[in-house]
Amino acid sequence: MGWIFIPRLVAAAMMIVTLVLLTRLLGASQFARYNIAITIGAVAYAYIFGWLSSSMQRFHKAPDFEGQATAVVLGISLRVLIVAMVATLIANMYIPAISGKFMLLSAAYFLAHSLHEMGLSGLHVLGAGPKFAFTVIMRPVAAIVLMIVALNVFDSNYEGMLISVTIAAAVFGSIALWATIRKVGILRPRFDFTKQFF
Repeated sequence: MGWIFIPRLVAAAMMIVTLVLLTRLLGASQFARYNIAITIGAVAYAYIFGWLSSSMQRFHKAPDFEGQATAVVLGISLRVLIVAMVATLIANMYIPAISGKFMLLSAAYFLAHSLHEMGLSGLHVLGAGPKFAFTVIMRPVAAIVLMIVALNVFDSNYEGMLISVTIAAAVFGSIALWATIRKVGILRPRFDFTKQFF
């Protein structure tokens, strides 16, 4: 429990401090764009991948799934991720009312955040506490370091901050997901399993 709860608490505290600083550095308009993009990513993850994450945690040790629930969830997640990427590109081309850059950055954050959270769910069900803690804490640390660099490159712009948190989520999410896949593998979705995940 300590490997899960305490790192999440530390990471949340780091991000709260970061948000307070960003409100001062970016200004109201830029911070609002950053905040909307982050919120879009978090809400999209909850609706699109949340059921998969909870299914992985709920059914990992269930005997009905022959120990394959996590591998099947990863297979479904990969397919959902590909569909989400294609849908994002199509929406970016055909919805002119939304700024293309904002939409792409929001979608990139959503995909990176989803990758990170699915990887963390995998580490959690595998009982890989130290890897889980490392991944959770290093995401905001890397984001803060990248934000400092972005402040110099992008001149206090929301895009630089959003790119920073996206890269951090993608890098450490990939590490977590790869560690999970190496342990359990990845399987094609099975309908008899999938219908029970809902």
